Amino acid sequence: MLDQTAKAPTLASAMNIGAFNLGNAPATWLGGLVPGAGLGPTSPNLVGAALALGALMPTVTSALLGRSAAARKRAFPATGAAPTHDAPALSPEQCGPAWSAPRASARR
Repeated sequence: MLDQTAKAPTLASAMNIGAFNLGNAPATWLGGLVPGAGLGPTSPNLVGAALALGALMPTVTSALLGRSAAARKRAFPATGAAPTHDAPALSPEQCGPAWSAPRASARR
């Protein structure tokens, strides 16, 4: 992560630690609630497993989107995106010799 934030590595590190603590606090709170609710001494393990599965979903989604972006970058190296319909039309010179204009007799 610090490679991506060369201009502010200290801020990036602080944000990373803060995000970890922000996720750790509710997990600890939930893990403490379940034994008090009468679910038994091993119930925090189930809460931990549920939270881990919940964190896995955005991780997998992010990985799939990253692969998709990398594939687009390989397919369209100039822009990293597929051409859109907003692109200007090609001129006959850009189309090459195979291009033939419609004949006047074909138009009505």
